[in-house]
Parts: sequence; C-alpha cells; structure tokens
Amino acid sequence: MSASTGKNQDIQGLGLGEADTGVARSFRARRKSPPPIEENLGVIWEGSQFITHSLAIVNRELCSRLIARGVDLGLVLYEEHSFAAGSDPQLLSLEKRFHKSPQNPTQVHVRHQWPPNFERPRQGKWVLIQPWEFGFIPQEWLKPLRDEVDEIWVPSRYARQCYIDSGVPCKKIVVIPNGVDTERFHPKATPAILETKKRFKFLFVGGTIPRKGIRLLLDTYRRYFKRCDDVCLVIKDMGGKGVYQGSTNEDEIRAMMADPDAPEIEYIDEHIPHEQVAGLYTAADVLVHAYHGEGFGIPIAESMACGVPVIVTGLGAAMDFCNQQNSYLIPATRHDMPTMKVSDMVACGYPWLANPDGDALGLLMREAITNPARRLALGREARKTIVSEFTWDHAVDMVWTRLRALGHCEDIGRGKIESVSSSSGMSPNPKFSGVEGEQVEGYLRFAVSLRKEGRVDEACELALLALSEDPGNEEAMGLLRELSKEVGFDIAASPLSSGVRDDS
Repeated sequence: MSASTGKNQDIQGLGLGEADTGVARSFRARRKSPPPIEENLGVIWEGSQFITHSLAIVNRELCSRLIARGVDLGLVLYEEHSFAAGSDPQLLSLEKRFHKSPQNPTQVHVRHQWPPNFERPRQGKWVLIQPWEFGFIPQEWLKPLRDEVDEIWVPSRYARQCYIDSGVPCKKIVVIPNGVDTERFHPKATPAILETKKRFKFLFVGGTIPRKGIRLLLDTYRRYFKRCDDVCLVIKDMGGKGVYQGSTNEDEIRAMMADPDAPEIEYIDEHIPHEQVAGLYTAADVLVHAYHGEGFGIPIAESMACGVPVIVTGLGAAMDFCNQQNSYLIPATRHDMPTMKVSDMVACGYPWLANPDGDALGLLMREAITNPARRLALGREARKTIVSEFTWDHAVDMVWTRLRALGHCEDIGRGKIESVSSSSGMSPNPKFSGVEGEQVEGYLRFAVSLRKEGRVDEACELALLALSEDPGNEEAMGLLRELSKEVGFDIAASPLSSGVRDDS
C-alpha cells in the first residue's frame, strides 16, 4: 500500500478526489457528538448476533451503537445463539430488540448474513451487506444485486472492485469499513496468560482455513525457525466449531506441534469472548496474517488498535488501512484460479487470490525479532491509524448517513434507487431515474436541515452530491460557500464542482 492510503481513507465517506483530503479531514475533526435521530425512521436489521464469527461481530457493533443513538431499530435473527447476553449492557440492549419490529413503518431493511438471502424484504429500501474475497462474485448473485437490491455495503475498496468487475453497477455500491472498539482493544489491555515460555511470540487469529494463509504461515515458520529458537507461534483458531467446521487445518497444526524438530506452536481452539481477545494481541509481539483473500480483516485492525504491528499481505482488502508506515507488508501477486468455480458456485470470471511471497514473509518475521525499534514504531503508527479512522463510531456515522438518505426517499418507487459512487469508489451518491431535479432539491433541503443541526460534515457531503448531479447549481454553490466558512476550507473549489459527472 502506498503512503496515500491515509488520504484514500480520509475521503472514504465523501467520494472526493485526492486533492480534497483536507476537506474530509476537516469534516471529521468537527465531529463531537452523535448525530440527532429522526423519530420517524424505522429500520430492520437482519442477521446473526450472539455468534463468534465476524458477520455477527459487525452486526452487534453497528446495531448496538445505532440503538444507543436512539434509532428505531428492529432485529431479525438469522441463526441460533452460541452465547448469552449475560450482564453485558451492549448485548442486553440488543436482546431487547430481538424479534421486534420498529415502532414506525420500516423505511430501510438491512440484511447481513451468510449465505446471502436474495428474497426482497416486504417493506423499505433493501440494503445488502456482503463482503467477498475471491475477485469475481457468483453468477447467481448478479441479477438480484443489479436489479433488486437498492444498495450494497461492502467493507473495503477491494470488495467494491470485486462487484464492479463482476458487472454490478458501481452506483449501487457503498464502502463502509468495519471498525474496532478502541476502548476494549488498546495497548494496555491485560495480556492473556499463555502456556509458552518463549520470549518472542507471533500470533495468528482467525479461521485456520486455506484462504487465510495458514498453510503458508506454517510452512514459512518451519523453514525459518527451529525448536531451539526463543520464539513461539500462537494460533487462535476461530470458527472451527461453527462456520468453518470441518474446513480448518487443525490436524496439520497438531502434527507440527508433535514434531520435535519443528518450532514451537501454542494452539488455542476454545471459545474466548470477543472482548477478551484483546489480551491475546497484547500478549504477543506481532500478528501474522499472510492471507490469500479477505473482505476486510478485523483481527488485523484489532491488533493494530492494540499497538501490536502486523505482518500482512501487501495486496487486497487490508490495504485500506495498512501501509509501509504502520505495517510489515508482504510482497504479493495476483493468482488466478484454474476454474471459474468458488466452492460449488460459478463465478462471473476466473476468481483470484493474493499470493504472498513466503521467503519475504520469513525475512519479515525475522526482522520483527531483530529490529525492535522499528517494530515498536510500526505499532505506534498502527494504533494511530485505527483510532483516527477505523473505529466502530466512524463506521456507524457512515451507516447512519446512509440510513437517513435512504429514509428520505420514500416517494421513489422500488427499483429506481441507485448509489452513485465517484470514480474513486469512496462514497454513495443516491440517484433516481427521471427525477433528478427533485432529487437535487431533496439533497439541498436535507443539507440545510443537517447544517442547522450542527452536522456540517454531512451537509457538505450532500451539497457536493447535489452539485455532482447538477453541475453549476447556484443554490448548491452558495451553500458550499457558506459551509466553507465553517470548515475553514474552500469546498466550492473542489474538483467535484468542476462539472465532472460519473455516469458509469
């Protein structure tokens, strides 16, 4: 990832060109409190909740924060729980909404589950959250995504490109990154007590499945280290008793553990509550995640939030938040699969995965041990990146902005809504066939009301969106000039005000 990663992420919520990085940064600097809630916006969120896999984590974190902000939210459960709420206030707030509808009519229905369900909800605009890791999506997804789903949320620019390459209109796809609870995942989290007595500890957290690069990691670790080295690889296997059951590399790991010539491994497969996983990161020196395919990579971001640097594949989803200043990047190339199938699904093209360089991985693992100064510096920068741009509060701000925008489109019929993204793919821009003039007016009315509420960042975004639909609109330009005074930056001079329009 180049040094421009930070800039790209700064503009993620706005769809601005790179020259506008200062605008987005200024918007975010103004955010001091959650946005006001509209009492008439009813939302249904469908998916797993009290499960350990990443989709459920995303649902819990976003939904609990929406509830805390007063959103009229009903929760539809997809699968049975694997743990109870206990006394956790966050989980209890969710439990109260299970199997309940919003008090107000449902204006937006968000669905996030695996496998995806393409039956249109009975009410509201239909949002589908669906990460993907294999380059081209399954052919059977294309028609409903193109013709039925109103908006698609993906966690990374890489995932967005997968959909675009497969034929989904870019105007429908919104990048909303996952996040980290930086109050739970932080450098002072109490380290977990491990069995190993080795001084230096590498850590892997995730499903031990081929896509996550576990075989490459095991092979490289064996080639570059010996049992006598003062080093241990700690593996926290996720999903072996659930979503990845029967697909993990547990047997291979245990065989290596039993080999007296192999370097030490500590294998953990029992359930650990998500909030306690922070102690695993702070007990380690480096996280290693030489993935072949990821939609985002939550453990990578969590480790970074804990100030523990990551050795990570230098290609794909994690490049939204990993760069040479905060991570060890493994050189990687694209590897096309020999068939068009992913599992039993035929893809829209030849699926592909990243192919990290095993020797480069081994050298980076050695460097992490021999150069502690750089390791600590990377950890500090990693923490800064996550805290400044990749918290769950950042994510829920984006979610709430999209829910409000979708909820304000109740006069538009099914199938008319699309999300126009700029060529950078960073921001949604709702557009309606045949009603563009009305939509521009709606943007501006909404922007004015947001400004009155103190939500200057969102008002700027909507004014820019209005301008992208109607280049030269005097009302939009006037509003941008007024907003520029409040953010201390000439937004009206943005490239988006030049009349360039993305109709792709």
